[in-house]
Amino acid sequence: MNTLEISSRLDYDQDDKCSYIVSTISVDGADLSNGFTMDWEALAESCRKPGEYFILTCSCGDNGCAGIDRGIIVLHQKETVKWLVPDPMDQDSSGISDIFTYSEKIFDMKDYRSKIHDAMCELRTLALETKPAPVLLPRLFDLAQLEKLIGRKCPVGEQV
Repeated sequence: MNTLEISSRLDYDQDDKCSYIVSTISVDGADLSNGFTMDWEALAESCRKPGEYFILTCSCGDNGCAGIDRGIIVLHQKETVKWLVPDPMDQDSSGISDIFTYSEKIFDMKDYRSKIHDAMCELRTLALETKPAPVLLPRLFDLAQLEKLIGRKCPVGEQV
């Protein structure tokens, strides 16, 4: 099994004169974020059902802006969650090369949901404790949306 780690930290942009919360996602200690922004809604939805999710995206929220043409494929099995992660994450959108591979990551289902829920709670705490209020990324994602995600039966509860 692989180990999922999610962390958030406060960063300050001198040009914009505001604080941002930057979140990173790692598997077995290797940072998958690689400068991309984590999409909390996609991550939460990946707990609920299988599908292709743009868990990593541009800070504006548009995965295409970051050159990400293929999302992480999430499969739910009896007691595990499997990720098929495109390699490289930022694909060539010119159509010249459609050759890419997937790396496979397998997580314990309960641990996966628990870590995502805990990371969302930590994000909320950091956002509430920071004055003035920081910008949550991706853009247009706000504290009210985070509260809705945390309040859902998933990701911590049983699969819906």
